[in-house]
Amino acid sequence: MASLTLRPAALAMAVLVILMCASLSCGGSDKNEGILIPADEGVGQDGPVGAGLFVFGQSQAPIATSEYVVGSNPLISWRDLEPQEGMYNWSLLDAAIEAATAAGSKVVPRVLTNGSVYGQPAPDWFFQAEGALYYYPSLKAESSGFKAPVPWDPIFQRKFGSFLRALGQRYDGNPAIEFFQTNAGGGLYGEIVLTKDYDRFPPGWTPEVQLQSITFWLDRWLESFPRTELSLMVNHVGDNIGEEAAIYAASQGVYLQQNTPWLPPEGVAIFIAHQESTKIVLEAEDGCNSTGETDFDHLIETAFGYGFAIDYLHLCGDHLWDEGTATRLPSIWQRLRR
Repeated sequence: MASLTLRPAALAMAVLVILMCASLSCGGSDKNEGILIPADEGVGQDGPVGAGLFVFGQSQAPIATSEYVVGSNPLISWRDLEPQEGMYNWSLLDAAIEAATAAGSKVVPRVLTNGSVYGQPAPDWFFQAEGALYYYPSLKAESSGFKAPVPWDPIFQRKFGSFLRALGQRYDGNPAIEFFQTNAGGGLYGEIVLTKDYDRFPPGWTPEVQLQSITFWLDRWLESFPRTELSLMVNHVGDNIGEEAAIYAASQGVYLQQNTPWLPPEGVAIFIAHQESTKIVLEAEDGCNSTGETDFDHLIETAFGYGFAIDYLHLCGDHLWDEGTATRLPSIWQRLRR
């Protein structure tokens, strides 16, 4: 197997946090339930498993029903974790970790700040700050009033940077976290795609500014999570941005991730160029719209047909639990680089 340049895995520590309130309705331990609290210290005792199948976008998916599914991929908004500036409500992420711990599985969390047409994951209090910059990634987002922070805005860098440090203080080294999907790309859903409309780039955008922003945020994630593996969601967006960002991320041992199985040649080239130096994550969330075993087989064959190694494959829950497609999980598992 190729030698990978990986960051240190989570190390042994003394205690495991008591984890709390379920995703949207409360359950489990009620210690801190619905309470705004300052950051706690992270804990950890086991390293990542290194490869596997994950359920996309699920906080508490039935991950124990298949031995081939390593865990879930909770997507949580910044506004839910920091509803008031400097005060944190960790209940959603705690609940996802609690469910994984109970099932003996893992989570791959992502904190959203830019939801495009699917909502405003950044908190209102941020946009109310004097001088804070924002933009609308699309016409639909603008008509819905869904603002997105500008990644290189100094106010955003300061305020989300403070949140990120608190997040790391609480969760760095947590044994249930396989890796953290960073939002260092600054764009839609944490990717480096800032907008799909060329007249809607954030104020001050240039290719150089965007690439500097990606590097800035990746450094902040690395500082906040020195004992936790991280991924950068890269895309081919032109101007060599994705390619240069991937070079820097891989040099730091950060995993590279793309969020569709339908990759352009440039996206394939990014993975092929770095598969020997870091882990490769492919997220097939847009395959959620595919139904039936034939469509699922096409998705899988497409994903593995590009010629690069895949360490982690994220699939939709309806595929993983469907009686027909679930029978294919053992063979898919065998095709991962492990």
